[in-house]
Amino acid sequence: MNTYNLDLENKHVLIIDDDPTNIQVAAAHLKALTVQISYALSAAEGFERIERKSPHLILLDIMMPEVDGITFCRQLKEKREYRDIPVVFLTARVDKATIVQAFEAGGVDYLTKPFHGPELNQRVLNQLRLIDLVQRFEMANAELNLQILKAMEAQDTLEQYQADLLAVNSQLKDLASKDSLTGLLNRRRGWELLEYEAARSDRSKQKTGLILIDIDHFKQVNDIFGHPEGDRILVEVSTLIQEGIRAQDFCIRWGGEEFLIILPETDLEGSMILAEKIAGQSRNRDWKLPDRGITFSGGCVIREPFGNLDEAVSLADELLYHAKRGGRNQILVSSKKEEVL
Repeated sequence: MNTYNLDLENKHVLIIDDDPTNIQVAAAHLKALTVQISYALSAAEGFERIERKSPHLILLDIMMPEVDGITFCRQLKEKREYRDIPVVFLTARVDKATIVQAFEAGGVDYLTKPFHGPELNQRVLNQLRLIDLVQRFEMANAELNLQILKAMEAQDTLEQYQADLLAVNSQLKDLASKDSLTGLLNRRRGWELLEYEAARSDRSKQKTGLILIDIDHFKQVNDIFGHPEGDRILVEVSTLIQEGIRAQDFCIRWGGEEFLIILPETDLEGSMILAEKIAGQSRNRDWKLPDRGITFSGGCVIREPFGNLDEAVSLADELLYHAKRGGRNQILVSSKKEEVL
């Protein structure tokens, strides 16, 4: 029944009726809403409950001895601290004159006896939603007025707010562009930059080197030492790559343990040198894993100006596959004669 986040468990409904049976029936239905329920058997007792409980909504019988419901509602609305509590009348009288009097006294709705349980709950829920929306609107309006006042008192406050907003937007853009674990470009953003670099290389008629590497036996690292250690290795590998490439180069976290390195304006020989440098540093590094080091398998290719970018990446992936099948710990390069680094 609840269509948005309405905290019904902290909403309080007061039932005022001189007939205990009517109270029991109404309370039994309202339990489905999980609201707090209290009751009173007279107008005097009703005011006592209101002072002690501060209900969010009152269900009020019209025909009561001493002080009837319509009179009670008028008296309630005369008190500033209680005038905003909505009153829903429960009545066996359906003549138009009585209903009009009930609304004139300040009632917001009415339900005829004997009432239908689901209808009672829906009408109560509608009023509680309205109360909640009004409170939200008042809070939002108060916050807006406060912000306006601050902006009027000091222009630099608004400027700071704008700067903060720009900083947040920048952070969101950064989060959308980078892998959360390694800080490298994620695959979506990396491909956008790769396409940009391909277009630039077409204009300058320069070659672009691509090195796709994969950590050997990485699943074993996770299985033996646990995923936290696996995450540490991924972070260290990304650091090793970033320290080994040039300022104009960039690296993408291509998959789980796959990294694609882009080398603008670099021929096959230059790409091979960098691939060997990174592979060698990995072999000589202390990875702090008992009886185990970290090696790479990979493929190194060149994208010629106006060459197909998808095909170049696919070729690097194919070479990586063959490097795995050929024993791992090697990087295959694309040339007339395959060479193993």
